[in-house]
Amino acid sequence: MAHLVSYLLHLTLLNLAFGLPAAKTRFTATFDGITARRTLSGLSGRDTIVCPDARENQDESTKDKVRFENAAIEAAARQGLLAQPGSSDANPGGYSIEFENQGDIDFKDCQNEDLYQYPILADGRMYGGGDPGPFRVVFQVDDWKTREGKYCGILYQMFESRSFMHCEDERA
Repeated sequence: MAHLVSYLLHLTLLNLAFGLPAAKTRFTATFDGITARRTLSGLSGRDTIVCPDARENQDESTKDKVRFENAAIEAAARQGLLAQPGSSDANPGGYSIEFENQGDIDFKDCQNEDLYQYPILADGRMYGGGDPGPFRVVFQVDDWKTREGKYCGILYQMFESRSFMHCEDERA
């Protein structure tokens, strides 16, 4: 619960710094009502996304699962939309970066080639530079000027091969 409170406070401060309205403090899968600009669609109906714990030094036989709630996914994707690659908006570590999809991962809801990735941290904190860890939110950008896009999925990067794999939806 302390992580959630810290996360919501951090998100509110980020929104204020970027001139956005304060985030609603409810767990919702939609991005409506935040602002007509800077919108992201695509999380509707999803409850939790589950990934294998792909962090370094994990024993394969006892590897736990990492669960990402909609609020954390929303925050990472929105932060990614605020950070256009190659602009002064770029965040620490140079993110957002283009997702090249070399593994031909099928994002059934995202057929556009303009896919980008942004780190999502397993402990619920917002990425602030340094090691981005193995988890990424992938989103499609419809328009950088208006910061409009669509959530596509969460991936994890396998430690040994460095290839990306798709995480799964988990219904509550």
